[in-house]
Amino acid sequence: MRPQETIIYYLLYGFAFIAMGLAAWLHQKDEQISNLSLANALPDLAAFGVIHGMTEWMTMLLFTGLYSDLVPVAVVIRSFLKVLSFVFFLRFGMRVLWHQKSIGSFWFWVPWLLFAGWITGLWVLQLRFWGISGSADLSLLNTLVMRYGMALPAGIITFAAFHRDARLLKKKHRHKQALYTRLLSVAFLFYGLLDGLVVREAAFFPASFINHALFLQVTGMPVQLIKAGLGVLILWGLTHLLKAFREEAAFKIHQMVQERAAVEERRRIGMTLHDGIIQKLYASGLKVSYVLKQQSAPALVQPLTDVQDRINESMEIVRELLNQDHSELMEPEALMVQIRRLVEEYRQMTRLNIHLASRIPPLQLGKFSPEQSTHLYYILQEALCNIVKHADASQVQITLEATLATLVIQIRDNGQGFQPTAGTGEGKGLALMRQRAREAGGSLEVKSTTAGTLVSLQIPWEE
Repeated sequence: MRPQETIIYYLLYGFAFIAMGLAAWLHQKDEQISNLSLANALPDLAAFGVIHGMTEWMTMLLFTGLYSDLVPVAVVIRSFLKVLSFVFFLRFGMRVLWHQKSIGSFWFWVPWLLFAGWITGLWVLQLRFWGISGSADLSLLNTLVMRYGMALPAGIITFAAFHRDARLLKKKHRHKQALYTRLLSVAFLFYGLLDGLVVREAAFFPASFINHALFLQVTGMPVQLIKAGLGVLILWGLTHLLKAFREEAAFKIHQMVQERAAVEERRRIGMTLHDGIIQKLYASGLKVSYVLKQQSAPALVQPLTDVQDRINESMEIVRELLNQDHSELMEPEALMVQIRRLVEEYRQMTRLNIHLASRIPPLQLGKFSPEQSTHLYYILQEALCNIVKHADASQVQITLEATLATLVIQIRDNGQGFQPTAGTGEGKGLALMRQRAREAGGSLEVKSTTAGTLVSLQIPWEE
């Protein structure tokens, strides 16, 4: 490639990724999508895009030859920033795959351990990049750690995460979101393969075979141009995916308003039926009963008794209509109202400091059946009751987090913990909680130590 073409390619490459990073940063501040697992990972994608784009612009400046006296230092700084960008790329893929808003697992420290390994390798080289052999050593270190150890796994992990979410979205008939999600999965996979495998030529496999020169020879295009195009594709797909989620959020909020209005109207009609028809039927029944007691003519006794029976039957029918549950599925927001009331009741009845954190966005794709909602509510109630009676706790943290497939509820206290009594196993309350979880199609896990107890409940959304 001619130097002028190389400069243009790196200019476009850097611009595409910086634009992608800035867009990701702006989207993650959107309140309508702030609780999506994807939105929680967007800060990492933003950091990756901006930092990675800056490194490509630094490469572009090195090709211009304007700062030849600063090349050795600039090479190290560029390598440092590029490794840092791949740390955030790998974190992004992990967060989307495991739906984690906060990183606590050992595996989420792997990117930083790889980063520390690169720093250690650079120190071992003793900054020998000033000579030709040192520059080759730095290139080898970058290829092993950055490309094979970070960029390639990050692309594969991110592909797996978006591919899984695309299947779930399609299963829930969210075809537009599924299309954009699948597009993003393919774009991230190709980017990971190109940035992780197509490297500078080196004297070891696979760099000796799969490298920039071979890619240019086979495709006739520099790999930087393809990666720039993938950056633009990721930017476009991400923007349209989040736009589709926002549109659905607006529709669901409107739908919830209409449903609440319908519930209020049914409640008003129910009160009218109760206060009007039932009371009048009851009054009519009393009058018929009074007439029967007044020694009516024998010929009228049977007809009046039949009338009284019909009145009682009519009252029962109206009561059944009033008591009938017309709702087929319950939105998570409707359930949240009951949970907030329950938490507030326990705050007032006890000295517990209960903190409730909900990460269920308005656009959540799942619904619950009334049976699932009932089980979930009473599991939470039983958990709070057990904390009050047995835990001797002062703090309770309740977290509700939604994924595309499930609702996850965690109840954590700082009490004294417990151990199942020898020979008796679990208490009745805990056994009932597990039974309710199974009947709701979910699972319940309890971990208890002397520092407190954690109850984790997972309930799948209704199909």
